[in-house]
Amino acid sequence: MTAEGLRRAGWFSIAGGVLGALGLAVGPLTRGMETGGAIGIQGGYSLVSIVVVVYVYRAMKRMFSEVYQFDRANRLIDGLIVLSIAMYAGAVARVGLGVGGLGGFLAVCLFVLVVVAGIAHIALARTLLGVGDGIGGLLRPYCVVEVVRAVCLLSI
Repeated sequence: MTAEGLRRAGWFSIAGGVLGALGLAVGPLTRGMETGGAIGIQGGYSLVSIVVVVYVYRAMKRMFSEVYQFDRANRLIDGLIVLSIAMYAGAVARVGLGVGGLGGFLAVCLFVLVVVAGIAHIALARTLLGVGDGIGGLLRPYCVVEVVRAVCLLSI
């Protein structure tokens, strides 16, 4: 992976953080609104977010494979991509379905996906520690942040 590719992935990571902060603002504003506009806003936000998440995970997977010849995390990263897509799609569908019936069932499914994602993030952090002192000494702090992220996911 080239320096330009790493730089681009870094900017996408920053964009993901900004989108996360916007999600914290947009979520409460559209909560309880089951209009087409609210669903459209959440759907658009989710679509942009998932594009960023998939790009960052793929860039990370590529970097570890090409730069560090470390392929042990590939299946975990692929799993996190699938989980992320399922959670974003499920969250948008849940808004459209409401609280009862199929919406309630979907809420339980989303809860299970969040628990699995939290466990997968902890497993990813443990696996990435096997790379050694990669990314200019920033890999260990990244792994710590990944574990904190997982704990936050699991505490929801």
